[in-house]
Amino acid sequence: MHDDNNGVSGFTSLIFNATPPRSVAAGQHRARRFFQVPNTSRQQASGIFATRNANATALNFSWVHTLQPGWLLTVSPFVHWNRADYNGFSPIPSLLPDQPAIPTDHNNSLYEGAQLSLAITAAPAQRAVGTYGFAQTGRLLVPRRRNDGSGLIASEKDSPSGGLFTLFAEDQFSRH
Repeated sequence: MHDDNNGVSGFTSLIFNATPPRSVAAGQHRARRFFQVPNTSRQQASGIFATRNANATALNFSWVHTLQPGWLLTVSPFVHWNRADYNGFSPIPSLLPDQPAIPTDHNNSLYEGAQLSLAITAAPAQRAVGTYGFAQTGRLLVPRRRNDGSGLIASEKDSPSGGLFTLFAEDQFSRH
C-alpha cells in the first residue's frame, strides 16, 4: 500500500573543437525522483503517508589544450547540487494514539570544485600529474510534528560544510 514511485533524468554533453590544439566540453545532468514510503494497514487506515523526493543537478566544463605533441593540459571545474526531502504527513489527526511523531527531513548539498591535470605521453609510458578538490556546503532541516496536528515537537537545523584537496601522480607502462 502507498508504494508508488517515478523518476526522470537527462544528460547533455557538448564538445567543441575550437582550434586544433584546443577543445572545450560541457556536460549537464539533471535527475528527479519521487517515492511513496510504504504503509502498514494501520497507517493507511489512519491517513498517514510519507514521501521521499530527490533532485540532483550537475554541471561540468572541461578545457583541453595540447601544449606540444604528447603533452595535454586539462582544466575541469564543476558544480553539483543535491536535494533530498523526506516528508511525513497526516491529513487528519492520527487515529492511532501509539503512532510516533511525524518525521520530516530536508537536506540540501552544494559541491563546487575542479580538477587540473597534465598528461605526458612518450612511448612506452604515459604519465599524469594533477590536483583535484572541492568545497561542500549544506543545509539540513529536521522538524518533528505531533501526530495529532497540534504542532512541532522539536526542530533542528544544521549547516555542515567540508572539502577535499588532493594531489596525484600516475604512471602507466605498456609493452607492444
